[in-house]
Amino acid sequence: MSAYEIPYVPSAPDRVKTMLELAGIRPGEKMLDLGAGEGNLVLAFAQKGVKATGVEIDRRRAETAKKNVEKADLDSLAEIYHRNFWYEDVSFYDIITIYGISMIMYRLSRKLKKEAKSGCRIISNTFLLPDWDISGMDNNIYLYIR
Repeated sequence: MSAYEIPYVPSAPDRVKTMLELAGIRPGEKMLDLGAGEGNLVLAFAQKGVKATGVEIDRRRAETAKKNVEKADLDSLAEIYHRNFWYEDVSFYDIITIYGISMIMYRLSRKLKKEAKSGCRIISNTFLLPDWDISGMDNNIYLYIR
């Protein structure tokens, strides 16, 4: 585990594909990946033309993610920030992704209910958002609509 008590486990390629499909991407949308790790999900959304932002609390991973964005030549569509997502303004994103762990999902559920805009699609890898109705699911990936 990292110093932040959340293990780093990147989303597997088949799960990334499922997340992209469940997102129902539309032109001009913005997405936010909470806990972006090394940026693979941000890159996948940017490659589909989405303005993709990732926030990552681990400085090394955030730096690696920034380098991955540069290597992929997606600077115009993808951004990575070294920040704590609990303080992130999520109110203007169309899509929010998370691969959290059970112990943070209740707090995250409250944050998203309070701050996410109406119609925002929230996609969670593996872990359920308490008190939310599932709008779609596949391959242990859950879609919620605010």
